[in-house]
Amino acid sequence: MAEQEPWLLIWLSGSSHAQMMRRVFRFLGWFVFAGLVLISASFIALMWSIGDPVVPEAEPSQREMDIAMARHTCKTAIENRLHDPSSADWGRLHSWPAGVDVENDARILVQPQIRARNAFGGMILTRFQCTFEGSGDAMTLIDLSEY
Repeated sequence: MAEQEPWLLIWLSGSSHAQMMRRVFRFLGWFVFAGLVLISASFIALMWSIGDPVVPEAEPSQREMDIAMARHTCKTAIENRLHDPSSADWGRLHSWPAGVDVENDARILVQPQIRARNAFGGMILTRFQCTFEGSGDAMTLIDLSEY
């Protein structure tokens, strides 16, 4: 019984040395290319499967909710004081300066700038300061002044 030659020797036989080397390198090139494609596809699949962790939004503190309520209450109080409330340019309510009074940390100060029409028909810029005391439903406006 005759021994069979390995398939690689059969594939390479009958070729010059240069042709044989080209075939070997072409085979190795395709093998390396297929390996890189397989590794790249695995890496991309892994990256797509790893999503950003879901971070729950933090609940606003009681002080932050009080400041938001103070801004809205201040707007209502100023509307009642203006000659022509419909002409008022309120800007962005959430960007009005507001915070805790440095002299009394139980008070909240809101200091908006409002452009509105006065009794003579002219548009004027007025700065207000609303002072609140308390927290939550017990918060009350204790002063509204222009400065």
